[in-house]
Amino acid sequence: MAAWKERVLRCVTVRELPDGRFPADFRDPATGLRNRRTLKADGRTEAKRQARESAGAIKTGGLLAAPRQAPDGPTVAEAMLRAIEQSAATEETRIDYRKRANLFIRWLKERHPNAARWADVTAGIVEEYQAHVQNELGLSNATVITRMHVVRSTSSYWHRMEPDLFARDVAKAVRFHPAKTNPHEREAREQRKALSRDALARFLAYLRRAIRGPIPWRSCKRTAA
Repeated sequence: MAAWKERVLRCVTVRELPDGRFPADFRDPATGLRNRRTLKADGRTEAKRQARESAGAIKTGGLLAAPRQAPDGPTVAEAMLRAIEQSAATEETRIDYRKRANLFIRWLKERHPNAARWADVTAGIVEEYQAHVQNELGLSNATVITRMHVVRSTSSYWHRMEPDLFARDVAKAVRFHPAKTNPHEREAREQRKALSRDALARFLAYLRRAIRGPIPWRSCKRTAA
């Protein structure tokens, strides 16, 4: 039982055990992942100071230490977070990467709820997600490439770092075929081609003036047919 416990900041709680140790519980606000670390402190004041410093690092860089991995590797969220934090990107870009990673994680939970770990992510799943953002969401080619970057970089990172667990870079096998036209853009273009009600009224008025009489609808229908 803890002899003393205090929440230093919203994402860090530090406590003192009877044996003098100061375990701190961390929660990454970007992902919700939790981690625990024992602080090397001589007293409560020093423990709180270290916890505050750690909290600042968490807010800008995710969890301070890598989560303990199961024998079959990290979860999808853990894998993507580690790849993002180990990248050479700026902090602003990392924040954007985390947002795009969450979009993939949310889609994965809906479409493939059994794919909990990165080892469960296959080339087929990556290809399906790419089709989702390209065709179902109708995003532009540039946006699709940006959305897929965090998935591809995660796959590449773990293949390099843990080749025994991840023998293949599954995302590398998925080719991107730029769409000549976006399906949403095609629909909007077709709508622009259609005459508006006012334009149709003006066109019919023009026809009446041109033929000086009522429009022969039966002839128009027969011609159109």
